[in-house]
Amino acid sequence: MEFKNQPADIYLGAELAKTLKVELGDRVVVTVSPLDAERPTSAAFFVRGTFRTGLDEMDAGYAEIPIGEAQKLLKLGAKTTQVAVLLSGLDDTESATASLRAELTDQEELEVLSWKEALRELYEAIVLDDAGLYAMMAIIFVIVAIGIFNTVLMSVAERTREFGVMMAVGTSKWRLFQIIMAEAVILALASAVVGVGLGLGIHGLVGHYGIDITALAGGDYEIAGIAFGGKIYSRLTPWVVTKWTLVVIGIVLCSAAYPATRASLLKPVEAMRHV
Repeated sequence: MEFKNQPADIYLGAELAKTLKVELGDRVVVTVSPLDAERPTSAAFFVRGTFRTGLDEMDAGYAEIPIGEAQKLLKLGAKTTQVAVLLSGLDDTESATASLRAELTDQEELEVLSWKEALRELYEAIVLDDAGLYAMMAIIFVIVAIGIFNTVLMSVAERTREFGVMMAVGTSKWRLFQIIMAEAVILALASAVVGVGLGLGIHGLVGHYGIDITALAGGDYEIAGIAFGGKIYSRLTPWVVTKWTLVVIGIVLCSAAYPATRASLLKPVEAMRHV
């Protein structure tokens, strides 16, 4: 059927199209309640495509039409109800939000929200996930510290007699403490080199090939109403590598401090009698 004014295009969620039993090229009618209008208004559209977001709720109830048609249908004129700004980097969010708020201070009816405010549930889910990650890392670090402490303490205990001899021939307590801590430094540096090497190697693989979360989850999954799918890739910065390397070295040195102090307090005569 030919129309004097051809209907505009509309794109429907795949589940919505299935519910309406329409296919590409079919005509659908959209009815809305415009602002400040007593009666609903309707307009016809041609179905030009369907989409899937990964969320059944959205796929079953969302449709997209040209913004000009939406403004006409809702009798908004040239107005819009919401504008989303896509930034190149997540770190630019706060500065961009502050700049927009400064530019629009005279527009009291406008509200400028960062993604953390507009998608509060998603932000809280990320914060909770980060908290869980740090808690898990803290547990791992405690286990590592206990292991290092036990290793250094056993090493000191096995060499008690040797330390007694060293102190008997003139080695000072401070010098003995330095020797044991130097061993801990070598252990820490060697561990850091091996750990950073393995970590960067794994990061290189994941950063290049990614992890297919769709395959792991058996399909797209959502967090706080946001669909995620495809692959995720690791990202590292020099500061992150440096920070956690220093943390590990610090844990090793702290774990070795007590055994080193205990060794420095040994009495030469009693230490030489140790078996």
